[in-house]
Amino acid sequence: MKVLIVEDSLAKEQRIAKLLIERNGVNAADIAVAKNLTTFYAQTRHESVQFDIIVLDMTFGVHGTSGGREDTAGIEVLQAVLSRGLKTQVIVATQHDRFNYRQIKIESLDDLNDLLVDWFPDHMRGLVEVDLAESEWESRLADLVDRCIKCI
Repeated sequence: MKVLIVEDSLAKEQRIAKLLIERNGVNAADIAVAKNLTTFYAQTRHESVQFDIIVLDMTFGVHGTSGGREDTAGIEVLQAVLSRGLKTQVIVATQHDRFNYRQIKIESLDDLNDLLVDWFPDHMRGLVEVDLAESEWESRLADLVDRCIKCI
Protein backbone atom coordinates (compact mmCIF):
# COMPACT_ATOMS: atom_id res chain seq x y z
CA MET A 1 0.00 0.00 0.00
CA LYS A 2 1.40 3.38 -1.02
CA VAL A 3 0.48 6.69 0.61
CA LEU A 4 1.22 10.18 -0.65
CA ILE A 5 1.20 13.05 1.83
CA VAL A 6 0.62 16.37 0.08
CA GLU A 7 1.72 18.88 2.70
CA ASP A 8 4.03 21.90 2.88
CA SER A 9 4.40 22.05 6.67
CA LEU A 10 7.28 19.86 7.83
CA ALA A 11 5.84 19.53 11.36
CA LYS A 12 2.45 18.40 10.07
CA GLU A 13 4.01 16.08 7.49
CA GLN A 14 6.11 14.40 10.17
CA ARG A 15 3.14 13.94 12.52
CA ILE A 16 1.07 12.42 9.71
CA ALA A 17 3.89 10.09 8.61
CA LYS A 18 4.51 8.95 12.19
CA LEU A 19 0.79 8.24 12.62
CA LEU A 20 0.64 6.25 9.37
CA ILE A 21 3.60 4.12 10.46
CA GLU A 22 2.77 3.63 14.14
CA ARG A 23 -1.02 3.49 14.15
CA ASN A 24 -1.90 2.29 10.66
CA GLY A 25 1.05 -0.04 10.00
CA VAL A 26 2.17 1.64 6.80
CA ASN A 27 5.76 0.87 5.84
CA ALA A 28 7.89 4.04 5.88
CA ALA A 29 9.26 3.15 2.44
CA ASP A 30 5.70 3.27 1.08
CA ILE A 31 5.13 6.89 2.14
CA ALA A 32 5.98 9.67 -0.30
CA VAL A 33 5.68 13.42 0.20
CA ALA A 34 4.77 16.23 -2.17
CA LYS A 35 5.29 19.72 -0.76
CA ASN A 36 3.61 21.61 -3.62
CA LEU A 37 1.72 21.08 -6.86
CA THR A 38 4.92 20.73 -8.87
CA THR A 39 6.16 17.83 -6.74
CA PHE A 40 2.66 16.31 -6.67
CA TYR A 41 2.65 16.14 -10.47
CA ALA A 42 6.20 14.75 -10.46
CA GLN A 43 5.24 12.05 -7.91
CA THR A 44 2.15 10.99 -9.88
CA ARG A 45 3.32 11.40 -13.47
CA HIS A 46 4.18 7.73 -14.10
CA GLU A 47 1.35 5.24 -14.46
CA SER A 48 3.52 2.62 -12.77
CA VAL A 49 3.38 4.61 -9.51
CA GLN A 50 -0.09 4.35 -8.02
CA PHE A 51 -0.96 5.71 -4.60
CA ASP A 52 -3.73 3.99 -2.71
CA ILE A 53 -4.28 6.91 -0.33
CA ILE A 54 -3.50 10.61 -0.49
CA VAL A 55 -3.51 12.63 2.74
CA LEU A 56 -4.10 16.08 1.35
CA ASP A 57 -3.66 19.57 2.71
CA MET A 58 -5.94 22.14 1.07
CA THR A 59 -3.64 25.16 1.23
CA PHE A 60 -0.07 24.77 0.04
CA GLY A 61 2.48 26.10 -2.39
CA VAL A 62 2.08 25.86 -6.10
CA HIS A 63 5.75 25.86 -7.20
CA GLY A 64 8.51 25.26 -4.67
CA THR A 65 9.11 27.06 -1.44
CA SER A 66 9.34 30.48 -3.06
CA GLY A 67 5.97 30.16 -4.79
CA GLY A 68 2.84 31.56 -3.25
CA ARG A 69 0.40 29.48 -1.29
CA GLU A 70 -2.83 28.73 -3.06
CA ASP A 71 -5.95 28.73 -0.89
CA THR A 72 -7.42 25.63 -2.51
CA ALA A 73 -4.49 23.90 -4.22
CA GLY A 74 -5.93 20.68 -2.82
CA ILE A 75 -8.88 20.97 -5.20
CA GLU A 76 -6.43 20.94 -8.11
CA VAL A 77 -4.96 17.70 -6.74
CA LEU A 78 -8.43 16.15 -6.54
CA GLN A 79 -9.20 17.30 -10.08
CA ALA A 80 -5.98 15.66 -11.29
CA VAL A 81 -6.87 12.40 -9.51
CA LEU A 82 -10.31 12.46 -11.14
CA SER A 83 -9.13 13.42 -14.64
CA ARG A 84 -6.43 10.73 -14.65
CA GLY A 85 -8.93 8.07 -13.67
CA LEU A 86 -6.95 7.13 -10.57
CA LYS A 87 -8.56 4.89 -7.94
CA THR A 88 -6.85 6.81 -5.15
CA GLN A 89 -8.75 7.47 -1.93
CA VAL A 90 -8.28 10.98 -0.53
CA ILE A 91 -8.43 12.27 3.03
CA VAL A 92 -8.20 16.03 3.51
CA ALA A 93 -6.20 17.14 6.57
CA THR A 94 -6.31 20.91 6.93
CA GLN A 95 -5.56 23.53 9.57
CA HIS A 96 -7.81 26.11 7.92
CA ASP A 97 -11.59 26.45 8.05
CA ARG A 98 -12.31 29.11 5.40
CA PHE A 99 -11.42 29.00 1.73
CA ASN A 100 -12.04 30.85 -1.50
CA TYR A 101 -12.26 28.84 -4.69
CA ARG A 102 -12.85 30.94 -7.75
CA GLN A 103 -16.20 32.62 -7.01
CA ILE A 104 -17.11 30.24 -4.20
CA LYS A 105 -16.61 31.26 -0.58
CA ILE A 106 -16.30 28.24 1.67
CA GLU A 107 -17.15 29.35 5.20
CA SER A 108 -16.71 26.15 7.20
CA LEU A 109 -15.14 22.71 7.12
CA ASP A 110 -18.61 21.17 6.82
CA ASP A 111 -19.19 23.26 3.68
CA LEU A 112 -15.80 22.19 2.33
CA ASN A 113 -16.49 18.52 3.02
CA ASP A 114 -19.93 18.71 1.39
CA LEU A 115 -18.47 20.41 -1.68
CA LEU A 116 -15.62 17.90 -2.05
CA VAL A 117 -17.87 14.86 -1.53
CA ASP A 118 -20.27 16.29 -4.14
CA TRP A 119 -17.52 16.99 -6.69
CA PHE A 120 -15.33 13.94 -5.98
CA PRO A 121 -17.62 11.21 -4.56
CA ASP A 122 -15.44 8.32 -5.73
CA HIS A 123 -12.31 9.70 -4.08
CA MET A 124 -13.19 11.72 -0.96
CA ARG A 125 -13.09 9.61 2.20
CA GLY A 126 -13.19 12.30 4.85
CA LEU A 127 -11.86 15.52 6.26
CA VAL A 128 -9.86 16.14 9.40
CA GLU A 129 -9.30 19.49 11.08
CA VAL A 130 -5.68 19.54 12.20
CA ASP A 131 -4.50 21.42 15.27
CA LEU A 132 -0.83 20.68 15.85
CA ALA A 133 -1.12 21.84 19.46
CA GLU A 134 -3.58 19.02 20.12
CA SER A 135 -3.69 15.31 19.33
CA GLU A 136 -7.41 14.51 18.93
CA TRP A 137 -7.21 14.93 15.15
CA GLU A 138 -4.74 12.06 14.95
CA SER A 139 -7.34 9.50 16.06
CA ARG A 140 -9.81 10.72 13.45
CA LEU A 141 -7.14 10.56 10.73
CA ALA A 142 -6.02 7.08 11.82
CA ASP A 143 -9.65 5.87 11.72
CA LEU A 144 -10.16 7.27 8.21
CA VAL A 145 -6.92 5.67 7.01
CA ASP A 146 -8.02 2.33 8.51
CA ARG A 147 -11.30 2.57 6.57
CA CYS A 148 -9.36 3.29 3.38
CA ILE A 149 -7.06 0.32 3.99
CA LYS A 150 -10.06 -1.99 4.35
CA CYS A 151 -11.23 -0.89 0.88
CA ILE A 152 -7.93 -1.68 -0.85
